[in-house]
Amino acid sequence: LKRLVRKTIGFSRSEEMHDKVIGTFIEREFYH
Repeated sequence: LKRLVRKTIGFSRSEEMHDKVIGTFIEREFYH
């Protein structure tokens, strides 16, 4: 159970990072 919770937290965190990376990439594409 703890492993599942940790995996879920890690997944949501990586999803958040993914969104930030995509956002930064899109900003770079549009503004440069």
